[in-house]
Amino acid sequence: MKEPLHIVWIVMDATRAKSCSFSNPGLGLETTPRLEELAREAVVYEQAVSSACWTMASHASMFTGTYPSRHGLVFDGDRLSDQFLTVAEVLQKEGYRTTAYSDNPYVSPFSGLHRGFSHFVDDIMDAVPVRAYRWLKQRRRKGDTGFSSDGQTRHVEAVDYSGYGPWMKRAIWEATRFFDKGASRVVREAGTEVELAHRAGDSAFVFMHFGETHAPYLPMGYFRDRFMPAGMRLKPWLVNQNAYRHFLGQCRMPPEDFELLTALYHASIAYLDDQIGRLVTFLRRRGLLDRSLLIVTSDHGENVGDHGMMGHQWSLADTLIHVPLLVRYPGGGSGGTRVGGQVQTMDLAPTLLSLIPGQRTQDELARLREEQFDADVRELPRDANAPATHPVAFSELLKPFGPDADHLRNSLKKYDRQLLTARTSEWKWQWASDGGESLYRLGTGGDEERDLLDQQAETAAALRGAAADRLAAVQAFIAEQKARLSGDSSLDVEEEVKERLRALGYIDG
Repeated sequence: MKEPLHIVWIVMDATRAKSCSFSNPGLGLETTPRLEELAREAVVYEQAVSSACWTMASHASMFTGTYPSRHGLVFDGDRLSDQFLTVAEVLQKEGYRTTAYSDNPYVSPFSGLHRGFSHFVDDIMDAVPVRAYRWLKQRRRKGDTGFSSDGQTRHVEAVDYSGYGPWMKRAIWEATRFFDKGASRVVREAGTEVELAHRAGDSAFVFMHFGETHAPYLPMGYFRDRFMPAGMRLKPWLVNQNAYRHFLGQCRMPPEDFELLTALYHASIAYLDDQIGRLVTFLRRRGLLDRSLLIVTSDHGENVGDHGMMGHQWSLADTLIHVPLLVRYPGGGSGGTRVGGQVQTMDLAPTLLSLIPGQRTQDELARLREEQFDADVRELPRDANAPATHPVAFSELLKPFGPDADHLRNSLKKYDRQLLTARTSEWKWQWASDGGESLYRLGTGGDEERDLLDQQAETAAALRGAAADRLAAVQAFIAEQKARLSGDSSLDVEEEVKERLRALGYIDG
């Protein structure tokens, strides 16, 4: 009987590479000590690039090996077309026990990204915090909609709920010191799922999308205390965590506010790192780690005051598309390797499937390479000296405003455009649908603030040429979807899903 190969795939929502100490040793903070330990027996990809700056589009790219302008999940309410096969569907056909945990509606039946998972859990908050908030629910004003039937919404809406006064916000802030957004439960269940599958002689594929690192940043007590800036006099429960309020100028946010938010963001990453460490320890003690492929990455990054922005919209800056990526191959092969060549998270699909020995999967992989994967998708290298699989990496932003944010177009006109970036390890060229074009040098400490398009015309021309085919695909998609992208459409989404998206800051109003 063949030895089961298990696959454990972890996505840390909204986590940028620069804030993870395992991928950015120069950070000066230990935000990911457990992943640093794991990196000694894994491969770290230092230049991993996401195809998009938000959850639904980037996950669809990772699951299908295609760019957003190809798979088409760029708009609230979009569902993955049946013409695309996901990694989970391939593994399910191979006989894998497929399980997914996600606290984000963009990775759920809402988007069709649940396909291939026999067991999909999208309500991952423990019952304890639900009970803790019952008293808050009783105090809400008549007509308030800050609480839905979903525990996740209860959690995140409450902390940023504008109707509450300072005392109530303080009470909620202190209450959230004692529980998370579901990570502790998911880690426990995921480990058990792998163990049960192994005992039965089956292979397990467990996918986990964690929202602990997504705004609002509500780290557990020890972690928030550990990262709080010394001498900080700001009251953290009063600092704005609503990106739209910041963009619209509805609140003043001096540098101290962003210093505090960054500390909370780093604390949230550290907490999730600790939970991932718990899962790794469980798998190791059960003798399952060496029998598993373990992936840790992010769907996109985050702006926490960077470029004057909050959240992860309207930009393809490196803070949003340069993401952490660690892969522990079965048996710890190539452990301790740091690959500096540029890769894309879309490469995970063929990489993962290439490790499955079943003939059915290998035949399917050959077909996907021929018919589905975008032409530049490659398997991830394991050699530190391997050439970059993506000398030029592309990212797309095709939805500047979702349907429920159309009312912001006039107030935020400068963001009403589609974007495409062509990135090397040193340069980034950006095209905008409003006619703009820019060029930035990366890694110089300038954080993409200085446009060098005129001074570096040759470099810009080379990247423009490299992006010609991708730009043509993006422009064709924009032309085809013009009515929807310009706001001439309505959002057909269940009210509860809208509330969850609103709670996560994806839609406004």
